[in-house]
Amino acid sequence: MSLTANQKAFAQYLADLWDKPEVLEEMRGLLPVGKAAGAGLLHSYRISHSSHWKPWKGRIVSTVHHWWCHSLQEAFLHYSWPDSPKPNSFQCIADRLRQALAAHDQTAARQACLDIFHWGGVARRPGDKSLAWVEDQYQRKTLCQSIMDAVQMLQPGSAQGLAAFDGKKLLMNSAMTKVYAAADPDNIIIYDGRVGAALGLLARYWLLRAGVPSVPADLAFRWGEGRSDANRNPSLGEFKFRKLNAAQCLLWADQVLLAGRLLQQVMAYNPSIGSIAEIEKALFMIGFNVDPELPPLPLPQVSL
Repeated sequence: MSLTANQKAFAQYLADLWDKPEVLEEMRGLLPVGKAAGAGLLHSYRISHSSHWKPWKGRIVSTVHHWWCHSLQEAFLHYSWPDSPKPNSFQCIADRLRQALAAHDQTAARQACLDIFHWGGVARRPGDKSLAWVEDQYQRKTLCQSIMDAVQMLQPGSAQGLAAFDGKKLLMNSAMTKVYAAADPDNIIIYDGRVGAALGLLARYWLLRAGVPSVPADLAFRWGEGRSDANRNPSLGEFKFRKLNAAQCLLWADQVLLAGRLLQQVMAYNPSIGSIAEIEKALFMIGFNVDPELPPLPLPQVSL
């Protein structure tokens, strides 16, 4: 299935936002008073006390209580999530998962899934649905094939349909989206609540610019709540975005597939982007809190 006209136009908007700062001043009167417009920022917000912000704080000499970006590329460059050194980094775990899948090594694939869950801080409770699914597939000796089947169905050009994502045969949620993305980072992104929130926020910006009065079905991105009190709901006025539901595996899988197709189109419009994973990381950072708060000016320098 190809992208709609709305989706292609939105992809062009995201491609332009990659390396060209959004001029939100042009949207004065369209955005709520007091938002990030004044500094020419694409997005900014107050960070939490979570240890996940330690990498970000370590890149700034002065005391910082905010995160910001002028463009999607800068959002990617301002990515902050703790990662272990080799051989326990996400990249290393993902490499091990792909090697396990290629060799149909069920034991190695199971361990890679568990390591991905640990890295992402998901599926932490005993009896968690994702843990149970991985264990059941492992016991049946079908884990590798099931993951590869899921990856095939989530390819941007796939016409297979997603009916197998029924919560039993194939599972999709905030934990499993990380596994599928690790298995094929060139075509599948980690679509979690933060990424969905960012897509909704940016879609709202584009819809405002385009003069569209409400959210059309083809841009109705789903968002998900986090563990902090940060707002992940990009809805505003007549622009309504619905929440992700972990029980709706098929709908979640559809969001992952749409996002993959959309970001591939973004890269086609802007070949300077290195990978869809870079765009995903940018969205992940923007979506932590969709309620902008302007940081004190001038902005401190951020080390690379």
